[in-house]
Amino acid sequence: MFNTRDRAEHSRKRKTVSHTFSALSSSHFEQHIISNLKELVKQWTRLSDTAIAGGEDYADIDCLEWFNYVAFDIIGDLAFGAPFGMLPKGKDITEVRLTPDSPPTYAPAIEVINRRGEVFNALGCYPPLKRFATYLPDSFFRDGLKAVNNLAGIAVASVKQRLEMQEKGIPQRNDILAKLMEGKDENGSKLEREELTAEALGHMIAGSDTTSNTSCALLNETLRIHSTSALGLPRVVPPGPGVDICEHYFPPLTVLSVPTYTIHHSTFIWGPDAGSFNPDRWAEGTLTDQQKAAFIPFSVGPRACVGRNVAEMELAMIVATVVKRFEFELREEGELKTREGFLRKPVECRVGMRRRSGRRER
Repeated sequence: MFNTRDRAEHSRKRKTVSHTFSALSSSHFEQHIISNLKELVKQWTRLSDTAIAGGEDYADIDCLEWFNYVAFDIIGDLAFGAPFGMLPKGKDITEVRLTPDSPPTYAPAIEVINRRGEVFNALGCYPPLKRFATYLPDSFFRDGLKAVNNLAGIAVASVKQRLEMQEKGIPQRNDILAKLMEGKDENGSKLEREELTAEALGHMIAGSDTTSNTSCALLNETLRIHSTSALGLPRVVPPGPGVDICEHYFPPLTVLSVPTYTIHHSTFIWGPDAGSFNPDRWAEGTLTDQQKAAFIPFSVGPRACVGRNVAEMELAMIVATVVKRFEFELREEGELKTREGFLRKPVECRVGMRRRSGRRER
C-alpha cells in the first residue's frame, strides 16, 4: 500500500488493512508490546547491576541501538507473530529467505533497513539512475540494492512460517498479521500471499523506524524537532490547469513534495525558537491553527500513516517504562548526528543508564 500510486488500487488496499489499526484493534496489541518491554527492562537491569557491581555509577550504552532492538522485536511480534530476538541477544540479526522455499540465511535487519532507505532516497530523487545503479563503482548503490533483497527476504521468511502454522491448524494470535490475513476489500477478496508479504514488510519498516527514532507534549515536541521522515512523499500535479501554491504556479504532472523537516522547523510557523526543544508550546490553548495544520509527523489525508494508533501507543508505553524504571546521564557531545535517507536515522546516542534506586525488577 505504501508505494501504490494508482488511487483506486491504493484505496482497495487501504480498505483491506485499515481495520487492522483501528483504536479497538490497537488495544489488542498491548499485551505483545508489554512482553517485549519486560525483556528490555530485564536486559537493562542486568547491565545496570553489572556496572554498579563493578564500581561504576552507570552502565555505558548506546540507547539508540537498544531502542532499535525493542522496536524491531515489537513489530516482529505484531507483524509476524514472534519477536526477532534482538533484545535477548543484544544484537542485530534475523532470518532471511529470498523465496518461501529457499534455505534460510541471516542478516542484520537494522543495517539492512538503513541501507535500503538511503539508496532508495537517492534513486527516488533521480529514478533514471536505477537501471544503472548495480554497475556504478560506488558500493553505496550495490550494497543498498542488496539490502532491498535481504529486507524482502525477512518478510518472506516470517510470513512463510505464519502461513504454515495456519495450514497446520495451529491457533492464530491476535496480532497485525492475523488481521491482515482476515482483511477483505469491498468485493470480499483477501490479500494474496505476495500482497500480504508486502504489507507486513511495509509495517515492519514503518513500525521499527518511527518508534526507534522517537521514543502528550513531550512526544509531540520530539516528533516535531526530530521528524522521522525528513522528506515529504512525492505527489504529482494532476492533469488539467495546474495549481497555484503560495503564489507559485506548477503545471500538470509536476512532482511536488512537502518536506516534513522543513515544515516542522519553519520560524514563520513555529516562531523564532523553532529550533529549540520546548514542550510548553503544546500547552492547552497555546497552538495556533497554522501550527496544528503544520504538525504532520504521520502525514495527512488518504496517504497518512495507517498505523498511527499503534505507533503512538507504543511510543507512550516505551517512554513511560524506561523513565519510570531507569535514570540517565547524557554522554553524547555536540548535536545528535543523523544519516539522511528517506528517514532521518540518528547515528549514535551514548548515555549512562542505571536502575532507579529502590526498584527491583524480575
